[in-house]
Amino acid sequence: TLTGSAADIQDGPVPDSGLSWSSDRDGWLGSGSSVTLSGLSAGLHTITLTAADSAGAAGTAMIRLNVYAGIPTINILQPATGQTFRAGREITFEASARDDQDGALDGSSVVWTSSRDGQLGTGSHLALRSLSLGTHTIRVEATDSDGWKASADTAVTIESRQPPQVSILFPRASASFPLNRKIYFYGQASDSEDPSIESQNLIWSSDKDGELGRGLGIT
Repeated sequence: TLTGSAADIQDGPVPDSGLSWSSDRDGWLGSGSSVTLSGLSAGLHTITLTAADSAGAAGTAMIRLNVYAGIPTINILQPATGQTFRAGREITFEASARDDQDGALDGSSVVWTSSRDGQLGTGSHLALRSLSLGTHTIRVEATDSDGWKASADTAVTIESRQPPQVSILFPRASASFPLNRKIYFYGQASDSEDPSIESQNLIWSSDKDGELGRGLGIT
């Protein structure tokens, strides 16, 4: 609702018939001391009230107002809520944020925070390895050029890194062998995060002779 009034030194109060409203974006809006509108276009408007006296002289008053199309929208694409990650593993955070007036939002207008670690970074895409142990509520917030905000949340849990599980299959514990006889060593290893442990990472050693060899089996 636009409301205004005007007065003239000679005529006194200007009647409704002498008051006219207009927008630099939408043109003529109506006449009278009060005009109610519902169809202004989105964007910044300069609204002008023009008053004409009985001699045809005109005076004006102006205001600026912004018609906003809607708050931004934002969605978290990854990670999915409830996911668990090992400490030190890289986690990708990705969001899609958009505003009817500004288009796609990115950079400093998109901010990621953690309930445990505080601000994590900015932008629609982050890759982090530094989250602390525990369950985090991750929030991403988008802010458009008019200061309107939207946010979305997800939850992730960071667990401590577990070492590989290793066992020796042969020889049996406390076995005895003659000096200089060939001895076969077999073992196995598994890791919940890295299912394919490479042979060069399987190292046999003796407290008397140091490193003996590498791989699942050595002689």
